[in-house]
Amino acid sequence: MSAYVVEPGTVARIAWYAERVRGENPGHFDGAFPIMAQALREAGRQPLGLAHRLWRLNFKAVNQRYEERARITPKLRAELGLAVGAPAETGNQYQALKNIHCWAYQCAEGTVTNSKLRREVERLGHDLAESLANETEGYKAATWG
Repeated sequence: MSAYVVEPGTVARIAWYAERVRGENPGHFDGAFPIMAQALREAGRQPLGLAHRLWRLNFKAVNQRYEERARITPKLRAELGLAVGAPAETGNQYQALKNIHCWAYQCAEGTVTNSKLRREVERLGHDLAESLANETEGYKAATWG
């Protein structure tokens, strides 16, 4: 398996989607996704704190895979800030799901594979995928039992 550092927009969209879900039902979100909830609270309900955590975990996975020392430079940090500050396609749930899948795949290295944050993001993706499937005509037309 190979791993790479995802684009700033990828983690920005995941963070914005998580913030959106938290805004819809904070009590459930905070209980189901405590690490992401804490990151959002620390940043004053802004997704930048979560985006930073997601990206740092991605860098850690890449470094473990290739035994390198890739790091988030000030320039990259600024790019992430711009991506979070001007989120593209934050309302597109399919794009959010694709970004969750991409990020989780790129973080499937070393100790990052079983990290709590990675597991939370994967669970968020599973919840989103189920929600999207439940809205399809095929699912609605299927018989129950």
